[in-house]
Amino acid sequence: MDSSEEEIVSSLNHHGWTRIASYEQQIVLAPPTETSPNRSVSGHEFGRLIEGDEPVSTLVDPCEVSLDDGQLFGVFASHRLGGSSALLAMSGAEKASLRIENRRLELRNPAALGLERVDRDPWSIVTAPVQCVVLGLSSRDDAPSRALFPELDAVSQLWEARDRDRADFWLMIELTGSEVDPPVWMPAGQIFEQKSFTGRQTLATTAAAGTLVSPGHRSTLLLPAFCLDPHLGSPASDPMRPTPLRSPLPRGATQDRVWQQRVVARGGQA
Repeated sequence: MDSSEEEIVSSLNHHGWTRIASYEQQIVLAPPTETSPNRSVSGHEFGRLIEGDEPVSTLVDPCEVSLDDGQLFGVFASHRLGGSSALLAMSGAEKASLRIENRRLELRNPAALGLERVDRDPWSIVTAPVQCVVLGLSSRDDAPSRALFPELDAVSQLWEARDRDRADFWLMIELTGSEVDPPVWMPAGQIFEQKSFTGRQTLATTAAAGTLVSPGHRSTLLLPAFCLDPHLGSPASDPMRPTPLRSPLPRGATQDRVWQQRVVARGGQA
């Protein structure tokens, strides 16, 4: 940017606009918004209200948070349904904050982040009787090389044949059935999280997807995805897992609009 452009951006920042992304010749700003404040509660009360419709938040020290903490995350604790890593990331945590003592983070519940539950559907990917292996990928990544997939050549071929202009982020999903052949369903905005807090991004499907998993067979899907937290690093063939959460996508969703929506959900915090 030249000096005049920097002055314009600085002025917009001063008046409540928020930078949500930067490219080589472009800066994306979100306009100021009026949001209802979340009710701030104690950590114990937060865990009790985490599944409710009331937007609530609690102040936590990220370095002291365990993703398995059922008292804080309730059903979303990683040893239960999961979702704790996504909630931490989407509330604005960064990897560095996990190492800084006395750094306070406003942890928000799904209602405060504008998220919906999907696990009440019997064919949801998190409730259907299937085993699920997932990798999060950015468009710049090489073909997956992890030994998570028994049929790695087929996975590599699927990756190489993708429409490279369709998305910047992708989810490689392998589903294995047991004794039944369940349909598996993922709505648009189905959230996948890092298995631990790695400082890399949470992803959501850009469109609805489904498949029928035959007993003893594998069903492999490559789905385009949106990143939900631009303040974190890009996934790099990271093992991920589905969560019982969905991020409703804005009309005519693009990556920039999704990022803007997420900034608004965090009260305008980039």
